[in-house]
Amino acid sequence: MPLVVEPAPERPRSTKQWIRDEMAADLQAFSEKGRVAVKKYLEGGSLDSEEESILQAEREAWWQDKYGFPWTDKVARAEVIRRKYSPPQEQAEVQRFQQTLF
Repeated sequence: MPLVVEPAPERPRSTKQWIRDEMAADLQAFSEKGRVAVKKYLEGGSLDSEEESILQAEREAWWQDKYGFPWTDKVARAEVIRRKYSPPQEQAEVQRFQQTLF
């Protein structure tokens, strides 16, 4: 009799993974040099210091244009992505929790 193994439960995606997906989807929003650096970053390549600088500047401008606040606001960035991509039941739980605090 063959061994039956249940598939592992799907792991939730991280904020970093969702942001990477958005960057890939919005690749045309970056400059030509920016696209090269972003593609290399998305493919897991090692960036030299110049490419890293280009990536940071391009990502900051892209995020500001897309969401209207700076990339450096890590807490707000995580909250925006959580609200955009988390499952509805998780969003409802968070809202209930927040309502008890306020």
